[in-house]
Amino acid sequence: MKKVLSSLALLGILVTGGMVYADEYEDCMNYWNWGDYKEAIKAGKLAIKKHPKDLGGYECLAGVYRDSGKLDLAYETMKKAEKIARNKEDLMNVYSEIAHILIDMGKLDEAIVYYNKRLNLARNLKDSRTQVSTLRNIADVYARKGDLDKALSYYNEALNLETFEVDKALICNSIADIYDKKGDHQKSIEYRQKTIRYLQQSMGEDALILIGETCQ
Repeated sequence: MKKVLSSLALLGILVTGGMVYADEYEDCMNYWNWGDYKEAIKAGKLAIKKHPKDLGGYECLAGVYRDSGKLDLAYETMKKAEKIARNKEDLMNVYSEIAHILIDMGKLDEAIVYYNKRLNLARNLKDSRTQVSTLRNIADVYARKGDLDKALSYYNEALNLETFEVDKALICNSIADIYDKKGDHQKSIEYRQKTIRYLQQSMGEDALILIGETCQ
């Protein structure tokens, strides 16, 4: 899963023009996907050496370090990437990756700082999709910290911005989980029902099949 998510982040860098080469990056990605971390690290380092101003090599190398448990090196690599980011879109990707690494390190408060940096950039760019995903990320971290009221606040803000029913369903389900933890089972039921309604609006009868399979 981490590799898939990191690949999507790297795709964002490709789209925004943060990378102008392929061979070394592809070698790094291929070795990473094959689970050959040693060779992936070599390829990532070579990509950075040959193209020190392009983000792709940094992202791939940091991802390999993260998956192989070398979180300090992953963090150091992404901090270097932060310094060479060319635009706000690139920075949003970098901040997201740094936050993910910090979560793995157990540094939740620092992760929130970087998610907020990403959120501020998304607001500045009027990028509603990134705003929603980042609000959900922040809510997830607060939930993990046990700060349930703040988690609710960010989930609700994300829900107000969300435009897709299936994603609204996911947010409502997260809100229901928070109310369960708070012991407010009536509110939890209310948001479970909203989850079902949004799924039905998005998926029709298929939603009932999905819900039935989930409850089995």
